[in-house]
Order: sequence, then structure tokens, then C-alpha cells
Amino acid sequence: VSVVQAAQGDWAEIKRLLGHTGFKIKDEKALQAEIEQVKNWLKQFAPEKYKFEIAKDLPAVKLEENQKKLLSLIADFIEKEGPDAEKLHNFIYETGKKLSLSPAQTFQPIYQVLINKNFGPKAGWFLVMLDKDFVIKRLKAAGQ
Repeated sequence: VSVVQAAQGDWAEIKRLLGHTGFKIKDEKALQAEIEQVKNWLKQFAPEKYKFEIAKDLPAVKLEENQKKLLSLIADFIEKEGPDAEKLHNFIYETGKKLSLSPAQTFQPIYQVLINKNFGPKAGWFLVMLDKDFVIKRLKAAGQ
């Protein structure tokens, strides 16, 4: 569901994003059929909390200084450490605590600057799924 939305339904982008997650495509026709089911579910049945769209431009959001610092530190971590979703998720959580941010104050800015919502898919896995350069650029811009 997250991959289909992050890729905005584009087949080539879906395959690329799935590759980021380590998913091995064994049967493209079966995958395409499943993607159509996902699109249908999103359109007709999905609760709002599961729906999102990647913001093309940085949304205008108000962030506290510690939240801006957090986003910059996340960008630096991704740049240095690479695509390990669990490590990234733990880094985000622990860094938020070190910056005296509540879990909501820690994770909301990530979603706000990427999908213009206060919630979204599990952060570490979501960030790793997206294009690394895009994520770094967006987080750094929001962290200024």
C-alpha cells in the first residue's frame, strides 16, 4: 500500500521502490494484479489514515528548533548509514528522546514535510523506501 502510493501508481517506480525494500519480484503479472487490488482498496475502502501522497514541494509547516535539528540529524544519518530501516527507526526515536521531544513531536515532522500529514507509515521503513537523495534534500531543507 505504501509503495503504490509513494510511486503514485507508476509501474517502473513501484518496481524500483520494491527493490529498495529488498522485495524480489517473481511474477510480474501477479504483482500487477495485486497492485490493481491495492489501488481499488485505496480508492474505495481505505480509511484516511492509510492514504497519503508525497508532497512535490516542501509543505509550509511550523517546526520547533529541536524538530528542525532532528530532521537534519536524520538526513545526516541516512547519508552516512544507508538503507537500514530498523537502525534508522531506532535512531529517530532515540534522537528525539535526546532532544527532549515526545514521540509525536519526533515523528510528526517527518510526515509533515514528506506527505503533509501528522501521521504515516512506520518512519524508518518509509524513509528507506523512498529515493535517498530526495529524502535527504527534503529533510535538510526542512531542518534549516
